[in-house]
Amino acid sequence: MAGTEDSSDGPSTPSSHDKQSPPAGTPNIIVAAKGKGKVAVEAKGKGAANVKGKAPMQHSSSSEHEDGDDDDDDFIRPRKRKKDQGHSISDAEDKGHFSTMRCSPSAVYDLIEPMSENYKQRLTNMGFGEFLRFYNRSLEDRSLGMFLMKNVKNDPLRIEFSGKVLPITPEEVHRIFGLPIGGRPFPKFSAREKEEARKELRNICNQKGMRRMFETSDRPGANYTRLQKHVVPRWILDKFASTNAEEFDDWAVQCFFIIVCNSFLFPTSSYYPTGFDYLICKDLEALGGFDWCRALVDDIKDKAAIWKEKCGQKKTPIIQGCTALLMVYYLDNLDCPNVERNMDTPRWSQYSKDRIEKICNADRLTFKDGSLSYDKLHLLSKDRTVYSDIRGDDERQPKGQNVQLPAPSAIQARYVLPKGKALAGRLSQIDAGKSKKSAGPGKIPFGLIELEPLLAQSIASFPDSSLKDAVKKALTQYDSNVVRASHKISEGQCKVVEAECAIENAKRQIQKGQLDLQMVQKKMLDEVNAIMKINDETQPAAPSQREQRANKRSSVSLLASFILVVVVVIRQALD
Repeated sequence: MAGTEDSSDGPSTPSSHDKQSPPAGTPNIIVAAKGKGKVAVEAKGKGAANVKGKAPMQHSSSSEHEDGDDDDDDFIRPRKRKKDQGHSISDAEDKGHFSTMRCSPSAVYDLIEPMSENYKQRLTNMGFGEFLRFYNRSLEDRSLGMFLMKNVKNDPLRIEFSGKVLPITPEEVHRIFGLPIGGRPFPKFSAREKEEARKELRNICNQKGMRRMFETSDRPGANYTRLQKHVVPRWILDKFASTNAEEFDDWAVQCFFIIVCNSFLFPTSSYYPTGFDYLICKDLEALGGFDWCRALVDDIKDKAAIWKEKCGQKKTPIIQGCTALLMVYYLDNLDCPNVERNMDTPRWSQYSKDRIEKICNADRLTFKDGSLSYDKLHLLSKDRTVYSDIRGDDERQPKGQNVQLPAPSAIQARYVLPKGKALAGRLSQIDAGKSKKSAGPGKIPFGLIELEPLLAQSIASFPDSSLKDAVKKALTQYDSNVVRASHKISEGQCKVVEAECAIENAKRQIQKGQLDLQMVQKKMLDEVNAIMKINDETQPAAPSQREQRANKRSSVSLLASFILVVVVVIRQALD
């Protein structure tokens, strides 16, 4: 778990009846729980590491700045032991691999749960209404986070394990969190810009009374004078966010988004908000126009690389990045018995603490030595998920972003045609996508098949060579048409996603326009009321009766003169 709110010490010790021997080829990280406060983590296979240790607490330091003043317990340092079990990840040295997840749903949940309706409406108008469906405040399975982070692969970005592939794309991120998609890319900031941003954030908080907040706080260890340079604790921004207030300003909304970025979507090794968090959230008008889903995909790629590198260098590497995304994406594609499913989005809103725990327990593998791993359950069939391109055990080639469908010449197969009822059964299996043998190189996407390889043996038995050539030509043409059709289907799916993104952007623009119009109308009414008030205050006193009679005589004389002029003009016109 992440942050100060989560304090799990890892998986509980397994019972004896759950124990089993590790099967051949068991993948990736294996974590063992050896009693309270003791954890052993192993990476079996080539370059494996086996570490067991007790868990004294220590604080972390930031990767972006030297802030060793965290008020959460980030690391658990494993006890050193003799190198008597396998090889290490780096230079045959024994390394600890008990990781802390920085992703902390509780930090966001605690702001959304008491949020006022006015506050929610403001965020909805900005394009974040779906993201507010936030019902889970904890991630308790650190070992699953390690398992998934180790299995993140690039080009294209995906989670891949035991031949199963879950592509990580902006579309999948949107289905999980409901974040804005398809807008402008996040801007890039230099190290100097981020450092200046931290200074600016600290100065703003100082001006808004941060010292006073420290002095009146009952938090253990809260001491403003000990606060390091350019540092703002997250709990200070929690106070400024004021999500339960009916009246709030732009600064409160900005603090909310800084916490979302720092603690949940883009967490780093630092507990404190970074210059990046502040700069991204500085312009509230621009937030809804960013492509948050693409930014999250890019961040997962970077953070997975950092974690894998740190595993060979540190005893307690922090898992940075949004592990909540990886965990929900993985668990949501597992075929877990006795778990009710629906197709509602965002998928994150469907995952309570109990649901996550239930699926994790069903998917976890426990071995005789007490070590743990995952990948026990099968993936769901594609028609039972909201995701477009998951691939199961028998579909080894990763697909997803920037992957083209194979050319007709590349799709070859060698089938022997069954006969009678066997043929009908075989074709029905292929159509239903249930046959693992049919999922070879002769299978085209979208459940289609090639006929020429399937009928090759029967065609070869034709005595008439001209008929044989004609049938082959017809089948080849048919297969080419099927491949072209699959290309068009794929292109159509992309256009549908683009259209959905455009519709969402248009809705946000309409909502923004309505809000702007309301603000303009309110401003205009305020100005009119102010003018009327000034007019009432400067209105001269009513004239006396004598003045009224004089004004009346003057008006009558003016009217008579006007009538006389009109009569003269008419006569001249008639002449």
